[in-house]
Amino acid sequence: MTFTDSFKKGFEVVNKNWAVVAIQLTAIFITLTGFVILIAVPLVLAVVVFGSNLSGILNNFSIEHLASLLTSKHLTIAILLALLFTLYMIIVMLILFFLYGASCGVLARSIKDPHYEFTINGFYVEGKRMFFPLLGYNTVIGLIATAEVIALIVCYFPVSFLIENTSENSSQMANFLEIFAVLISLTVLFFLVSGTLSVTVYGTAILALRGGGVFQTVKASVLFIINKPSAYWFYLVCILGFLGCSLAMMMFGFIISMLPYVGKVLSIPFQLLLQVAQSYMGFLVIASVFSYYYGANVDGSTHSLGILAETAVPINPPQE
Repeated sequence: MTFTDSFKKGFEVVNKNWAVVAIQLTAIFITLTGFVILIAVPLVLAVVVFGSNLSGILNNFSIEHLASLLTSKHLTIAILLALLFTLYMIIVMLILFFLYGASCGVLARSIKDPHYEFTINGFYVEGKRMFFPLLGYNTVIGLIATAEVIALIVCYFPVSFLIENTSENSSQMANFLEIFAVLISLTVLFFLVSGTLSVTVYGTAILALRGGGVFQTVKASVLFIINKPSAYWFYLVCILGFLGCSLAMMMFGFIISMLPYVGKVLSIPFQLLLQVAQSYMGFLVIASVFSYYYGANVDGSTHSLGILAETAVPINPPQE
């Protein structure tokens, strides 16, 4: 499957399952509303009760400012609210992760079965199927990313030591080595980050489309990208397109907000439109990558590349 075919399939799948975008936007709205009701309002009330001026709070409103005021006046209440905030964030992250897994499962089913129709029950079933495998997989990827960061930090010290010793003899050579080290570091960092993200997305595709264990999926995802380098470049095209479109829309929104008289009014609906567009484009990237992976395996390239012949275990479609 070509890049263009994958994009077209991604558009088709996301448009057919537009409900996943609506569910994500609804979840974000509920999350923000819950944060205001459960965290922000009690924090403001607590600060006011302990003697702060309400008008001053509103003029200089920020969570950090409110937290510092409350901590200075009543540490116990501040700790309780901090624990409430932590618990709220954990619950929210788990719910959003469940919705993300369910959305990936729905998109994968729609790619495998063109006649698949979105239902709430099917969405819930996919969420249950994907939650723990996806949670375990992302945990392993997170540990791998942490190890990569540690390795980069460890490699930095001998390079820094070399530059310092060179600077004692030649400042020009030291400047050259410093610039060269920065360029090499940025290049390595770019490929590490983009490579790790591509392994994450293709691993999610494997879990959603075929299933399998966590470590088997990590191995299968890495092998797929190594044996089919175009998979990495396709992901890079997708993610750079997403970032480019998002940046262009943000700049356009900034220009709108600077318009006299109507700028502030128009910026509110534009921010809502921006959130919708970013959610849609995010799922478009996922659906396109899933389509590319599925097409690369359906057309017989799985056998020719030796990918997933043993590591992936086919799954039966969930019963709704």
